[in-house]
Amino acid sequence: MTSMPPKIFRSIGLMALFLASSVALSADSFPGYSPDRDLINTQKKVDSLFEKGDFERAMNIYRNDLAPRGDKFAQYMIGYMYYSGKGVPADRASACAWYRLAAERGEESFVKVRDVLQSILDDEQRARADQIYEELRSEMGDIVLVTTLIHQDLDVLYSRRGDNALFGFGNTDIERGNYGHNLSLYEAAADRLEEHANYLDELVNRDQSISNEERSRLDILIASARREVDAFRASVK
Repeated sequence: MTSMPPKIFRSIGLMALFLASSVALSADSFPGYSPDRDLINTQKKVDSLFEKGDFERAMNIYRNDLAPRGDKFAQYMIGYMYYSGKGVPADRASACAWYRLAAERGEESFVKVRDVLQSILDDEQRARADQIYEELRSEMGDIVLVTTLIHQDLDVLYSRRGDNALFGFGNTDIERGNYGHNLSLYEAAADRLEEHANYLDELVNRDQSISNEERSRLDILIASARREVDAFRASVK
């Protein structure tokens, strides 16, 4: 008989509560991931709500506040709550879909849980899990998140072309402080853009479920990002 997927924990408090089945979880591996104070406070609040048994409120925060931001622990917890029927009706297909989303960065603990549950679904459950997963992936999968970030930083670098003060073309009112500030913003955008383009490239190569049409579109975006980074760095040498 296949055992129930293990419970994974973010906080020491939850680990103490469920010590017998806990698995340590490393920090999120999304490139450039640096949670702000508000996000950290929200994570602590929702984990505390779950620990206290306030599952409906916990589910609401995991689903609407954290999961859309790429919080893989939150996505895993939604799967766990669907599996165990905490705050929502038990639904293995939904649980499996959320586990798959949580595991897309290759976190070993999440991958193991995903694989265990997938192995015990029947054909109907597996088909429904696939459908739910595709809907979730199109809403908050890493490809969607990182593509948005790439477009944001491309816009930043594109804007430099109209910033005459940066390069001094025909502008006699350049201020040294403004020049350095603008340049640092563009350099930071270029660094992020390169990192996100590399990560998206890795995702595209790893995810065999991506259609040829989507793969082609993403390859074009990756190439555009890398060209813009190279052009910017060549212009400031």
